[in-house]
Amino acid sequence: MKSVPFENIFLDIHQPSGISENEKINLLYVLDGDAFSTMIAEAVKLQMRNSPKTGVEPTLIVGISYHSQDSFSRDRRFLDFTPKKEKPSLENDKRKDFPEGGQIEVFLSQLNRVHEYISRNYSVRESKIGFFGHSLGGLCVLEGYLSQQLPFVTDYLAVSPSLWWDQGTFFERLVRTNITDKKRVAIAVGEDEGDMVEFAYKAFIALKERQLVSDISYYEASEENHMSVVFQTISRNLRWFCK
Repeated sequence: MKSVPFENIFLDIHQPSGISENEKINLLYVLDGDAFSTMIAEAVKLQMRNSPKTGVEPTLIVGISYHSQDSFSRDRRFLDFTPKKEKPSLENDKRKDFPEGGQIEVFLSQLNRVHEYISRNYSVRESKIGFFGHSLGGLCVLEGYLSQQLPFVTDYLAVSPSLWWDQGTFFERLVRTNITDKKRVAIAVGEDEGDMVEFAYKAFIALKERQLVSDISYYEASEENHMSVVFQTISRNLRWFCK
């Protein structure tokens, strides 16, 4: 793994071995890279050895990381992964004391510069570029799709997206959105995630019925919770991404 300082983040770059210098391969950007990029890169490494059987192809994994003391940088992820709030918090909202966040547009602009750097330095298949996020990262993935700020991304993978953010204003934006450049979207959630299951399924139905995607997948993982669902769905998501 090669870690590259980039503005106020780090790019944790996992390049598969055994790939010729000029061979173009898939690219997957992974939010919360400190927590997830190495794990996903290892899943690729082991399964790409027999791609015809596993369905997982050689893929360049780029973790978007903060290198804080914890695997998750709470303040940074709230700031970078969320839209600015449009509504005041309700008094009975169990999440009302969470950080305000609100700088997703700045963050998505930064990811465009990240992609320029990666494209200059690595041989990438422009037809297969994924964007993966979990929880607030999953919200960022879906908001990124609605905003169309990441024109280079072909596949959006959201696990347990935090669609409760700002009292669900994501859905208000969704009904106002008209997407002409339709892409592939995968949504996964754990069965034991409370209201997040309802939100995830609602997003799946809305994107599908409004025909805002070229292809969409929904998966509810039996007996999985907000964290375990990531581990359970890694290979499934990689197979879907590599199709």
